[in-house]
This record gives sequence, structure tokens and C-alpha cells, in this order.
Amino acid sequence: MAINFPDSPSNGDTHTANGVVYTYNSTSTLWDTISGGAGGSSVTVSDTAPASPSDGDMWYNSLDLNLYVYYNDGSSSQWVQSAPQQAGADGVAGADGAAGSPTSYANLAAFPSSGNTAGDFGFATDTKAVYVWDGTEWDRVYTDTNAVPEWTTAPPSTANLASDGTATNQTVVASDPEGFPIEYSYDTNPSNQAQATISNTAGAFTITPSTTEADAGDFILRYKATDGLHTTSRSTTYTLSFYTNPDIANASSDNDTFSFSAQDANARGIFFKPDGTKIYMTGIGSATVYQYSLSTPWLVSSTSYDNVSFPYQSPTGETSPRDLNFSSDGTKMYIVGSSYDSIFEFDLSTAWDLSTATYNNVNLDVSSENGNPTGLTFSTDGLKMFMIGSTVPDDVSEYDLSTAWDLSTATHNNVNFEVTTQEPVPLCVRFNPSGTKMYVTGTQDKVFEYDLSTGFDISTASYNNVFASISPDPAGMALKSDGRKIYFMNYSNDDVYTYSV
Repeated sequence: MAINFPDSPSNGDTHTANGVVYTYNSTSTLWDTISGGAGGSSVTVSDTAPASPSDGDMWYNSLDLNLYVYYNDGSSSQWVQSAPQQAGADGVAGADGAAGSPTSYANLAAFPSSGNTAGDFGFATDTKAVYVWDGTEWDRVYTDTNAVPEWTTAPPSTANLASDGTATNQTVVASDPEGFPIEYSYDTNPSNQAQATISNTAGAFTITPSTTEADAGDFILRYKATDGLHTTSRSTTYTLSFYTNPDIANASSDNDTFSFSAQDANARGIFFKPDGTKIYMTGIGSATVYQYSLSTPWLVSSTSYDNVSFPYQSPTGETSPRDLNFSSDGTKMYIVGSSYDSIFEFDLSTAWDLSTATYNNVNLDVSSENGNPTGLTFSTDGLKMFMIGSTVPDDVSEYDLSTAWDLSTATHNNVNFEVTTQEPVPLCVRFNPSGTKMYVTGTQDKVFEYDLSTGFDISTASYNNVFASISPDPAGMALKSDGRKIYFMNYSNDDVYTYSV
């Protein structure tokens, strides 16, 4: 006959059925027999065993919730647990405790190379860095607090390549303040440059120039050093020139012209981007610099206006610009004018893009050297600046810059060179890439050539009796990077003329 036990019993509850007493064990979830049935043994419910028990007596331990029977095995009597409880299944493992501190070692070389388990950590006290064993080797654990590498041997800002194909070797060295290993790489601008091929082995770079004259020009090589997380870079502008000092006396017109009159009715200064793909012009009519593109490098008849300009009159007050120049990387622009007899410096946040130009409030008063400055140029490394003026004695004045291309560091070094005998009203001065030739033009409608025994040192200059007759009314002047073409700005009709030498 089935027994109907109470629903939802609590531990220790009793129930009598058919003369048998049962008690509920919540641990085993079973009803245990206490009395009744075949015998009449007594049952005691307590937290201690009954005193003076008899064989067959039962005791329900209210502490451990188990039923015991007093039993004689033939030699002794003792309480024996009835229906021992079975252990349940293991529960879910708890979360791992916090890891202990990694073992410290003097340096990476001291780390154990065997007996490691993947995931083991170690701490190098020399670099204060943590390493983890990946099963094969110790890998450094990088964090974003890592410092940026610093140059200890940096490349130059500018350099010339040999026209005979001789390679230029340049080793750069950078270090990480936290001791991270350094890897070196590079990129170029333009990326498709043809002036040289480049190789790199652990920071030792080899730049092998082309021997093809059509590849002449400038490109920027950006050296990069990384610690795996942060990268620092430094750029060098390399110039490949096959200039052999051709005789300007043999200069002849190319009949290659372009008019700037649509932008300025009194054009003065002209400057070419070193690769011949951009022209920059300024004039008295608007006190504005204009930007142009050449679809064919150095062919001015392929010029088109970019619709990009920079009006500098408002920030500087200069209304009578005479000439302009740029740094070799195109991130600095300089304008000389006669309103204040000063040179002004401008920053370009994007190289060669006038739309990003801003006046940086740096200017240099040159009135002590000449009261009517008309021309401006720099050495290829940006550490020398030259200004020419048309106030007697019509000198070229030389300035030293302690920081390349930084006008605020310019000082007149008391070196001047007079050109009055050849040109009483000089308007522009330029140099060949090596600085061993200087060219001056003005109202004589000629360009005069001077030799310098030391490059870019006008104290060593001398007139070599070479000149070329050119188009009338030249103001600005520019030279192709290989020296084989000269460009003149005509201030009367605002045209630029091309001559081959």
C-alpha cells in the first residue's frame, strides 16, 4: 500500500503510517523509519547519544541529521550509522585567485630558457619591463606609456647626390628611453621618385643615385625609427643634379612662356617647386602669393592656375613685395618687401600647399644692409641667406642662420658683395646648387655670372665677365634644378620667359 507522506516537510518532521514512525532527513531527502514494524526498539532524537542503550535502539542525531542503530557485532557494541549519506557531485570551480608577483631578473639574458610554462611572467630590472613566455621565447609586454624613441645620430636636412652614380651612405641611430629595441624603415616623397634607389640594413642606409639626367631633381627621404609602439622620423631632402656650369653666354630663348597677368598686373617674384611641378608668384599689384601647377615639369606653357592664393598684406602690412623663396621641404615661405625693408616668414602645415599658409610673426629688418631690398635666396641647406638691394652700393648681403630655415636665428655676418659695376639696379640673386655660381639680374636686361671659390661664401666671389642678354624688364629669376634652364619674370607684361643654357 502506498504511503502518502506530507508535502514540503522540514528536517526532523515525523509521520506515522501503518504503525510505523518515520522522520524526514532533508540532507538525503528521505523519510527514515524510526519505530514500528517488526520490533519495538526505542528511538531517541537528540544532539548526543542516549545513555545505557540496548541492542537495536535507534538514535537520530539532530546535529548531523543522521540515524544510528546500537549494534553488537559479537565482541562489542557501538552506534552504527544507518543509510550513510552519499556525497553530491562536485560544484563549479571558483575563479582563480590573483597572480603572484613575477620573478625579477637583472636583464633579459638572465631569464630562464627552459622549464617555463606558456604564460609565465618575468620582470627585467634594467629596462623595468615585463616579459611573458610564449612557449618558445620571452616576449616583451608593451604599454602605451612607452616613451617615443629619440635620435642620437640624425640624418641631415639636405644633401646632394653624386651625378656619377656613387652611392651615399647614411647611418642613423635612435634610442628608446626605456631600452626597447629599435627597428628602422623609410618612405619617400614623391613615392615614385626616380632620383635614387634606397636600401636599409639596421639603420645603415645606402642611397644609390640615377645616372640618367632626366631623373634629376629633388626628393624627400623620411627616416623612421620605431620601438614597436611609437615612431619618430626625420627627413632629408636629396638633390640629384647633373649641373656642369654651362655657359650662360650661350643662353637662348625656348619660346616657352606663360602670363600671370590674370592674377597680378605687376608680377615680381617667381619660385619653382624643386621638381618643377609648381610655380609660386607674387606681385606688387595685389600683395598676394599665387600657386600654379605644371602638367609637364619645367614647361611653363603647361602652367595652369590652381585657384589657390595667400594674401599676406593683412598680417604683415607688406604692400610692395619684391621676391619670394621656400624652404627645401616646402613647409616655410619667405617674402622680402620694400614697404618695411624686411623679410617675412610663413608656415605651411602641408608642404607646398599655399592654402595652409599662416604668418608665424617672424620677420627680419634688413634696412641696415640695404634700404630697398629686391631679391632673396638661400643656400641648399638653409644655413645661409642672401639678400640683394638696389640702394647704392647695390650689395649682395650674406646672413648666417644657426637653425636651418629659421629666420629668427638669422644674423648678418658682415659679408657683402657689390655688383654695381655690372648692374646698378639689381632685382634678383640666385645660386647654382653647389653655391659656386651666383647670378644677378636687373634693369640692364642681362643676367651676370659670378664665380665663388667656396660654395655660398660671397667673400670668395668674383665677376667672370660672363653675361647673357635676356628679355626686357626682368624682375624675378629661377633656375631649373639641373641648371640648364633659367626663367625670368617680366614686370612689364607679367610673363615668364624660359632660356636654355
